[in-house]
Amino acid sequence: EIGTFNGYDELISTISNFSYTTVVTAGVEDIQENKIEGLGLRDDFDSVNIVSSGSKKEVFEKLDTEYNTVIHIGNSLRSDIEPATSVGIDAIHINTNDWNNWNKDESKYNIMKANSLSECAELLKLNYISTVA
Repeated sequence: EIGTFNGYDELISTISNFSYTTVVTAGVEDIQENKIEGLGLRDDFDSVNIVSSGSKKEVFEKLDTEYNTVIHIGNSLRSDIEPATSVGIDAIHINTNDWNNWNKDESKYNIMKANSLSECAELLKLNYISTVA
């Protein structure tokens, strides 16, 4: 019932320039599946990966070996950004003022910051779209 964040359509339009898109989400499978179905995410992404909490790193490692460029977008520094950057994947942190529970020096990682999905789309256009075409 809540829907997606503002800027979702712009983000989806932007990521359609990439060869493969996937949702990687962690948590209780039934709950995550309900969220994915409720938001209609399967229509906008090539695949969906639901993993148990703390298991995103394995998915990121696999994606990193399959694709030249992998970018992870997330709102949790601890459960989104840290697993991505730990395997060398670029990350965009969407600052939603929640899930900011990471106490590491961010300057050591390739983390871009956005305050909205629209800003995230702009970062992708500026930093990656020309390299994908």
